[in-house]
Amino acid sequence: MDSARDDAELKALIERLTLLKELENARKLSLGADVTDKGLRLLWAFPSLTALTLSSTQLTNTGLKALTNLPQLNEVKIFHAPITDKGLKHFAEIPNLKWLSIGASKVTAHGIKELQALRPKLKILY
Repeated sequence: MDSARDDAELKALIERLTLLKELENARKLSLGADVTDKGLRLLWAFPSLTALTLSSTQLTNTGLKALTNLPQLNEVKIFHAPITDKGLKHFAEIPNLKWLSIGASKVTAHGIKELQALRPKLKILY
C-alpha cells in the first residue's frame, strides 16, 4: 500500500465531506442541465433550502414530487423543463411555497389557473 496515496485520498475525502456538511445548511440552490428526477430526490439532504432555481433540466412531472419533501422551500424558479400542467399539482403540496416562476415549459394558462385555485396566495409568474 502506498501511504502517501492513501493519505492524499483520505484528505480529499475529508474535504468533500466538509463541503457536503457546509452545503447541508444551504438556503439557495441553482441547478442546471444534468439534473434528473433521480437527482432531484437527493435534495432531501438540504432541509434548510428556501429557494431553488432549476434551469434547462431533464425533470419530468413525476420528479417534481421530490420538492414536497423540502419543508422550508418558499421560492421556486423553473425554466426550460419539459413539465406540464400535470406536474403543477406538486407545487400545491409544498407547504411554505410563496413564489413560483415558470418559463419555457409545456405548462398552460389553464394549468396555472388550476394551481392558483388550489393555492390562492401563491404568487405565480408565468
